[in-house]
Amino acid sequence: MTTTQVQWISTAELQKLLRLGTTSIKELQSAGVFQPGIHFIRKGLGVRSPRLWDYEAVIDALRQQTTRTPEVYGPLD
Repeated sequence: MTTTQVQWISTAELQKLLRLGTTSIKELQSAGVFQPGIHFIRKGLGVRSPRLWDYEAVIDALRQQTTRTPEVYGPLD
């Protein structure tokens, strides 16, 4: 069995790498693009605990979000 090592980054690092603000990240999370346990984990038990992000999972989610598919957008011209 092979395991992949996830590199967790802080919210500040994620914002810097993606050039996104706090509001944009929260909107993507509210829209279900970023999901707990998949794209981020919390450092503590509280809902306001700082998050750690799986950068590769975030990039994959954004890639899927922006992929233009006929099922979502109709036939490609």
